[in-house]
Formats: sequence, structure tokens, C-alpha cells
Amino acid sequence: MAAMAAMAAMAAGDMRCLEDAIAPAARKNLSNAEGESYPLGIWVSSWASGELTAKMAQILIEEKMGFHVRTGVGTVTLEQLWAITGCKTPRNRSDPGCGSDGPKQTYFHVGLEGWTNRNAEIWDLIQTNFPTTAPVNLGHIGYDGQSGQFISLEVMQRAYRATGLALEFYRSYDAAWNDPGVHFDRITAVDSSQLKPCNETMLSESSIMQKYAELTGDWDGVEEVDGKVRGKCFSEHFWFPPPCRADATKCFLFITALGYEFEVTMQRATIFNMPIVPVDAKDWDTYARLPKTVTSLFFWWQPDPTFLGLNAKMVSFPSFNRTDFARGLVTSASTGIQLDKYVSRDLDVLAPRVRELISAFYLSMDALNQLLLTQKIHSSSAMEVACSWLQSNRKIWEQWLPDTTKCFAQFGLFNQVTEVFVDNREGDVSNLLCKACPSGSFSTYIRDDKGLTHVCKPCAVGHAQTSGASTACGPCALGEHQEELGASFCRRCTFGTYQNVTGQSQCTQCPGERTTMGLGSQSLAECVCKTGSMDVDGQCLPCGKGLSCPIGSTIAGLTLLPSANVSNLDVERPFIKPGFNSLPEAPLTIYQCRDHCPGGAPGTCSFGRIGAVCGECPAGTFASSLGPCWRCREHTAALWLTVGGVVLLPGMFLAYHLLTKPYTAKNEVSGVVGCLPGLFVETVQNLLVISAAPTTWPPVMIGMATYASVVTLNLEALGLACIGSMGNIGVVARYFCQTLVFPSMVGILLLTFGFTRLLPRVTRGFCSCAPRAMVCYDRLARIFHIPPVPPTAYSWTWCGTVCVIGKFCQVTFPTMANVGLSPMMCYKHPGGQQHSLTKYSNTFCGSGDHVAMLIVGSVLLSFTTGFLALCIWVACKAPQFSWQGQAAVKFLFADFRPDIAWFGIVALFRGLFLSLPSVAVPNRPNVQLVLLHTVMLLSLVLQGYCQPWKSPAVNLVDATSHFLFLSLLGLGLVGLESESDWILDILATSVCIGLLVVFGVVISVFALVMIMEKLGRAIGKKWANLGDVPESRVLLRLLQNLASSIESSDDLHSVEAAMDELGTYDVRMILLCLTILEMETGLSATSSARHKRAISQTSRLSQLSSQLSESSRIGAGRALASSAVSKRRASQYTVMQRASPQDLLAEHGLPGDLAAQAPEVQLVDLDNKGQNDADVLPDPTNLVSVSG
Repeated sequence: MAAMAAMAAMAAGDMRCLEDAIAPAARKNLSNAEGESYPLGIWVSSWASGELTAKMAQILIEEKMGFHVRTGVGTVTLEQLWAITGCKTPRNRSDPGCGSDGPKQTYFHVGLEGWTNRNAEIWDLIQTNFPTTAPVNLGHIGYDGQSGQFISLEVMQRAYRATGLALEFYRSYDAAWNDPGVHFDRITAVDSSQLKPCNETMLSESSIMQKYAELTGDWDGVEEVDGKVRGKCFSEHFWFPPPCRADATKCFLFITALGYEFEVTMQRATIFNMPIVPVDAKDWDTYARLPKTVTSLFFWWQPDPTFLGLNAKMVSFPSFNRTDFARGLVTSASTGIQLDKYVSRDLDVLAPRVRELISAFYLSMDALNQLLLTQKIHSSSAMEVACSWLQSNRKIWEQWLPDTTKCFAQFGLFNQVTEVFVDNREGDVSNLLCKACPSGSFSTYIRDDKGLTHVCKPCAVGHAQTSGASTACGPCALGEHQEELGASFCRRCTFGTYQNVTGQSQCTQCPGERTTMGLGSQSLAECVCKTGSMDVDGQCLPCGKGLSCPIGSTIAGLTLLPSANVSNLDVERPFIKPGFNSLPEAPLTIYQCRDHCPGGAPGTCSFGRIGAVCGECPAGTFASSLGPCWRCREHTAALWLTVGGVVLLPGMFLAYHLLTKPYTAKNEVSGVVGCLPGLFVETVQNLLVISAAPTTWPPVMIGMATYASVVTLNLEALGLACIGSMGNIGVVARYFCQTLVFPSMVGILLLTFGFTRLLPRVTRGFCSCAPRAMVCYDRLARIFHIPPVPPTAYSWTWCGTVCVIGKFCQVTFPTMANVGLSPMMCYKHPGGQQHSLTKYSNTFCGSGDHVAMLIVGSVLLSFTTGFLALCIWVACKAPQFSWQGQAAVKFLFADFRPDIAWFGIVALFRGLFLSLPSVAVPNRPNVQLVLLHTVMLLSLVLQGYCQPWKSPAVNLVDATSHFLFLSLLGLGLVGLESESDWILDILATSVCIGLLVVFGVVISVFALVMIMEKLGRAIGKKWANLGDVPESRVLLRLLQNLASSIESSDDLHSVEAAMDELGTYDVRMILLCLTILEMETGLSATSSARHKRAISQTSRLSQLSSQLSESSRIGAGRALASSAVSKRRASQYTVMQRASPQDLLAEHGLPGDLAAQAPEVQLVDLDNKGQNDADVLPDPTNLVSVSG
């Protein structure tokens, strides 16, 4: 009844078998040393007895031991052995998946009913090759495995009653004494179709049959077919032994399957004279059915439920003869095979109580057969039968359970209710069990009245145990400590501490300002200087700016660095940062470089530079514009000077020609082409000035500044240092030569003036002796509409020479100011004890060289400021100058609009102010950049408000260059925060390229337009004015219509009211237009006082423009092409339209026959009726001014 109840409970889905079972939620997994958690694994053999014993063990492990269980199924013991070893594919007999290095972890821990003897070779192989994971054999399971020839109990009893034969003994089957066949069915009782034919049984195995004949001598029982020995077959299914070979009616059957005991039966039948005919059932089902329907002997093994209902007994034979078995004679009885229990090698650590349970597991053959019979009768599952047996036989299996308080080494007493480890077995022990000691504790034994057991105790301070299930705690190693009890690990000494003794609770602090390079330091020697300081003679001294001192820096590590770029250095060693340097003899004295200092070891300079700040080139070399030091060649400086002279000479005459052209307020293409190069040179100079600001500039900008240094008359880049005996001249001499460039250029221009004035005949002779050249020039002049140039045009005038000198000083003013201020630009080196000049960084401020440079620079600066003051005075007084004086100062106003003619002063101040931040705040890069940004921003505001250039196109180019400069300065401010940023590099590079593109494209376009205009294509005005400008007659017609409309209007009050609604700028623009018309055309109108004031203001602004126009015409010796001498100031020059030359001479007190008295004096028809500029003699020395 109990069994039936258990089966019903299991069938109903109640997974618990025992009443006092541990609930599934309270069960646990195994945990290994690595912290991995997984269920306990049982490998189940797929035969009936293997399943039953495995399910019994599973129920006990789950419900009494409290572990989660997983199962795996295999068909043979071999697979069970591979699985418990830890191989991944145990069912694959060719490759069980053990790996070349063997399994590391197994997930199956228990296996029952293992046929060890049958797999002895595999067992030995596993134990040899995989000793760390090989299974452990816990011994006999309680019953043996046996197989052989069986006879049912009913047949055996019937024969005994009938003839007294004991058919369980082999002697009873001897045909010479008995007729055992009468107790069995004849061979004809079996349908031969249910048997395998002879050719499918062992009778067709030539080697087996050969051995049979040799061992038994029964050659009549075999035959040779096709050269192979086979068993002699009768009726295609039977082989008859010698006792009944002559009379088959005396034979009876031995039924087997898969050939089991076939050969054994043949040997026994022949040797023991037994009339037994072995047959092989065609399949397993036939084999399981035939012994139940046919009276015969049959093959069977135990434990197995197949023939349990027959109560069969195994026929006994002579005892096992090892010698006979060794030579193939298997007539003696085989030994019983001990069936064993296996566990994994690590189960003793993971679950020792489970190991004890399996070790004590013992089941008799009778009990097992009863279980098998019950399962067969009730067709129950193995789990149901195992549960029923456990419920009915509690006293048996309770003896298998281990004492929960008997703990082995690596385990300790644990109270599962309070979930704490205890150190004794006093009082109630029902809740105590053994559990592996956790990390931070160790297992030690105690002895009490119940015997020996183990408890877990915490590790002492200075000790730890990481893995758990250990019998001792290890002392903390060097560099470690532990101040707590029961620690699972030792703590490494923190930064700044060390420990040179094992088993300690604390670490020792490093002395002073020292620390350690990492955790776990083991000695005082590992205490090093902290980051940002360096060990100097045993003391940690702070590292200054420019020196990178990682943790553990020493002065020896700094000086032993290879001379290489910083990117190749070991980051754990100190090094000098890029942009700084020091001398090998004083490595801690850091100097800040302006360039050519890649960092690394002391004394490391790039491009062959030398010196504390890498600012000098070795003797016999000079600093090229590209940066490297180039070797001085013979006549290097002379060569550059010669090349400069060749370029300078035509440049001076070209400048003179452009600057002495008549001034006009109108915007001409030639004027645009003339002013753009000057604007470009000024822009390049400004770029050079801001590139000296101490920030991170893109390589493209540095390259542009380097190449453009020649434009700023940087003689150092031209080999100035090579003057002398192929050696370097001093920095003072080089600076002095640099400052001499500007007065020298003025002197050259004055000498040119004197030369052209003293040798006019030479120039005439030159032209007369080169008629072919003049013919070519005349042809080109006719093509490009250029007036012919007489020989006297090569003579320079004084006012023209002064104008060229002024233009030179104006264009080079930013450089002149920067050079003059250079000795005043002192920046501070790290530490603040020394200062160097920004441009001459190897020269220290306060030195003798510096004082000498200050004197020279002050002289140049005086010249520069004097020129600036002169220009300011000229801007204020120019309207009062004579025409010669106005022609001399035309350089200051020629490119600007008449009303904004003073804007050249703004450009001069901008050039000066761009250099002043480096003087005022040399050690504050951010302030320098902000000041530079402010200067350029103010300049842009003024430029945008005034739009001073006569050409709108030039105004646009100037505004664009201002914008790009401001962008560069903004990127420079960002560059202070980052040494390298590819995004900033791309942006800054784009800005620099934009500068070049703007000027390059604009200059090229206007030069092309000028050439096309000379060829007769009048498109220049549209380009220069950025659009069309209406013609004068169109404007005049509009004015006439407007005047007529006003005069004819009957409601002027409405017009006045509408004008009151105009905006301020609109009103001012109308007033300005009226004033310009009145001043330029000579028209007059009745004006209010306010209008008169406006006219007066505009008159002062346009007065200078008017005089410049006239003086430039007179100074250049060209006749006016307009209908009046002056378009702007009729009061300054008396102009009589349509008057004869004699009338003009008489009006001004000159004799009427002046032309006859002085032929060299030429009269100019100022009215210019019927003439053009090409018809007028342009010799200024022969021109008579009508103003006297």
C-alpha cells in the first residue's frame, strides 16, 4: 500500500518523496574555489537497475542532503567514466572531448553500478592521463554483475522430479550418461524465420571458427568455403555439436542475442558433450519473447528485469581458469563482475557528506531484483519505484546518511537555522551540519564526547584565506597587510606606504614628501618623490614649469635621457617639455624657448640650434627662414644683397611712377592694383607680429610667417650672420644691421633722387642710343594707350622722392615699430630669475648686449614715432600746404576717399599697437591675445564704419582680412588651453589659406582686368566698384528733373513734411551729396546756417583731395584733362575757361611774349580744348602755374 501511495504521489506531480524532505527552494548548488555555482551531477546508466539506483541516490541527495541535482544519461559504463572525469562529449566514443590538456572542471559527480572490470583498460588510461579529475572508486554497490546460460526454475524442478537430473549443473547435460534433451523442446519448435541465418552469426567469423576447431579438435564442425573456415551450418540456421550431430532430435536450443555466449556455448557443448545448439534471435524483442515460449537454455545477465518472471538460475560450470581464458578456451565459469560506485575527485571538497552517502550506499541483489520485478509488474517509472522503496525501507537507507556533526578537514559545524558557524556540539545538534569553511576562515579539529570533528575559525590579523575550505590561513605577504579578523584577502599597501615583513596588520608610511609608484610596495627603497617633484641629493624638490616629473623622478633619470623627441620617451622618466630647454651642466635651470626646443633631455635642440633656448646657430652657419641652420658659403651675404639690389632698383622706379600719378577721387583699376600689394605686405607684417604670440599656432601659419619674413626685410634669414670671416657676428651687430635697413633704404632713395637729377643727359643719351628699344616701347604704348615717356621723365622730383620715402615708411611701419620695440620685449623664464628677449631668446635681459640693443632700438623707435607724429601733423595741415608739399605727402592719402583721407593714420597706429602687447605683458599670453584681438576689432569697426578705401573691392578685401585675423586670434586663445587639437589645426589652417587665396585671387583678377582695360575692354569700373556706377549725364539729368520738380511744386510744405520723416542717416546722406555737388561743380544754392556749416565741414574734408589732385598733376608734369583746373576749390586756383594763353599770362602779370623769350617754358592750355593728355608736354620744370 505504501508503494502504491508513493507511486500515486509521484504521478500527481509532487516532486517530494520523503515526508521530511528539504524543500526545493531551500536546496543549494555546489560552489567551487572560483566562485562558480552549479548543481550536483549524477550520471545515470540507461539500463533498468542503473536507473533505479541512480534515482534512489538522487532522492536522498536532493531531499536529505539539500542539493540541486542534474542528471546525464549514458548506455555503457565507458560513457559514465568519461562524464565524471569532466570530458565534454562523453557519449562520443571516438572523441569524448577531454581536450589536449585534460579537463579542468567536472559537472558530474556521482555514478552508480559501474562495470569496472569490463572497462579496466579505460579506467587505467583515465587515471594515468587525467589524475586531477579522474573518478574515485568508492567500492562495491552490494551486488555483482553476472551473465551466462540460464534455465527457468519450472523446467529445472520438472526434470528433477522426472529423472532426478539437476539441470543447474553442467554434468547433467553429458549425452554419454543422460538424455537431457527430453526435458526441452526440439529445435523444430522454433520458427527458423525468427532466427538469424548462419551467415549473420559468429559461424561466419573465420577467425573465431578457426580458433574453435583448434581448441576443441572438432574439425567436422567446421568447413572451408572460398579458403575461409566457417561453422558447418544445417538448414541455414543451425550448427549441431558432436553429441547430436548424427541425431538432431536429441538436440535442444540455447537462445541468445547479439552473439552473447555463442562461441562459449559451442566450446562447452563439444568439450563437455552437451547436445546444445546455440541460435541467435533475429532482434531484441524476439530474444526477450522466445525463452518464455520455448523450453530451452537462454543467455541472461543480472541485474536485469527481462526474465525475472522465470525465476531463472544460472547453470554452473567449472571454476574460472585464468590460463584457459588467456589462450581462448572459455569453458570454465566466468567470475562475477563487481559493480562499483564512482564519485568525482573534487566531491570530497564540494560536498563531503554526499561522498559519505555514496560510500555507504549498499543494496543486495535480492532487494534489487525485487525492485526490478515491482517496476515490471506495475509498469512504473524508476523514480516512482525508488521512492516507494525508500519510503518502505527507511531503516536501511538511514544508515547510509552521514553524521551531520561529524565534519572532516576543510569543513566546520554550521547551524542552518541561525546560518552561522559554531565551534562546539553542545546542546541541540539537530540543526547542525557540516559546511565548507568560507573564505577568511580555516578548519581545525576538536575532540568532545562524541568524537572527533572540525570547526571553522576566523583568520587572525595579518593573515587571510582566499579560497575557502582550507585548513590554515596564510600570512600576508611582503607589501600587504590585514588589520581585520576573518579576512578573505590581504590588502596591498596603499600609495605612500610599504611593508617589508610578512603577516603584518599595518603598512609603514613613507618618510617626508615621498610616495610609492604603485600598490603593494615591499621596501623603503620603493618610496620615491611624488609627481611634480624630483629627487635631488636625497631631497624631493618641486619641478618648475617646463619640466615633466612623473612619480619617481630623479635627476639621474633626466640627464640620462636620450636626445630624442618627447613622443619616443618612456613616460615614467622625467623629461623637459616641448618649448623648454636646459643646459646639461644645470639641468634643473629651465629656460622657455620661442621655437626649436623639442623637449626631452637637457640641451636638446632641433634644426641644429644651440644655446640655452636654442636660439643660436653654430659658428659658420646662419638661421635660415625655414628654421634649420645653413652653412655659410662664400659671399652668401653679398649674393643676397646683390639679388636684393636687382629686385630693389626696378621696384623703386615702379613705386615712383605709381606714386607720382595724378590723384583722382574716382576709383580706377590701376589704383586698385597699386594699393592691393601694399595692403598685402601690411597684412603679412601683421601676421608675423601676431605669430610671435606665445600660443599654439598651426604649422601652416608658422610656415607662412617663416617664408614671409623676407618681405619684412629680415636680414638674419638672408645670411646676415655670415658677414665676416665665415663666422657668426654678434647679436648686437646683427640687430644693428637690421635696424639700419630702414634708414639705409631712405638713403638709397635720396641717392637715387640725386643721381637722376644730376645726370639728366645720361638718361637722354640712354634713350637716344637705344632707338630700337624706344620704337618697341612706342608700339606697346599705342597698344595699351600709354603716353610716350620722354627722357626727362627719368629725373625724380623732390616731392616725388619724399612721397616714395613716405610710402616706404608707411608700408614697413609695422615691421619698423616691431624691430624698434624688440629690445623691450622681455619674457620671463621659469623660476622668474632670468628674462630673455622674445626675438633674440639667447640674449638675456639686463646683459650688456641687451643694453646696447636697447640704445639702438630706441633710436629706431624715435625715428618710427617721429614718422608717426609727422604723419599726424601732415593729416591736420596738408590742406594748407603748397602744391609741392601736398604732392610730397600724397602717399598718406592717395588710396583713400577724399572725406576719409586721414585713415592712413589708423593703419599706422594699428601697426604700432600690435607690437605693444608683447612689451606690456610679455608673460601673459592670454592678455596679449586679448589685446591683439581688441586692436584688430577696433580697426575692423573703424574700417567697417568709414569704408575708407576708394574702391569698394579693396574695402571688402580689407574687411575680409580683418575677419580672418580675428578668427586666427580667437583660435590662438583656444590654443592656450590645448597643445594639440586637430580640429583647431584644421580651422586655423583654413583661415591662413583663406588669407592667401583672398589676396592672390583679388590681385590676379584686378591685374587681368587692368590689362584687358588697356586693351580696350572697359570692364574695370564694374569690378573695382563691385557693380555698375551710373554715368554723369544720367545723374545730371536726374538732378535737373528733381530741381524742376521742386520749382514747379505748388505744395512745398508737403515735401518738407515728407523729408521730416526721413531717417538721420538719410538726411545726412542727402546733405553730404548736396555739399559735394556744390564744392565739386561750383554750383551754389541759398543755404541755411546749418547748411553752411555742413558745407564748411565737407569743404575741409574735400579740400585736401582737391589740392592733391591738382598738385599731383602739376608734380607729374601732365596737363589736366578736365574742363577746369580744379574741380573742388575754385578759390585756390584761378581758372578762366575758354581763355587764350596770352590772356592768362597777362592776367597773372606775365609778359605776353613769354613763349618767345623763353622757348623752354611751355604753356599749358588749362581748358584743354581739343587736346588730351598725350598732347601736352609733361616736363614739370617747364610748367607754369597759373596761381603764380
